Amino acid sequence: MAELIVVDLDYVADLHTRVANTTTKLREDRPGNVSVPSDHDIDDTLHSFMERWDKRRGELADTLGSVGEALQAMHDAFDGTDNKLTGQLNCE
Repeated sequence: MAELIVVDLDYVADLHTRVANTTTKLREDRPGNVSVPSDHDIDDTLHSFMERWDKRRGELADTLGSVGEALQAMHDAFDGTDNKLTGQLNCE
């Protein structure tokens, strides 16, 4: 006996939009020069942290980009199948 599969395409589309927006923000949000002019050691530590965070933010954006692509592919696949089945039922 076949199991019932239900996919809320509006939810998947909304989720894709949210992931895409977050990915874009991660790629764009790059603070300018951050420094504490009074302490050279703190500036070096802060600079080091920001460089590592920039790298990690890029990796996170790449991962979310892949999730977004998977969500889009899932939406397109189910939507295409739904449209074909509807067309067959309507003898199109």
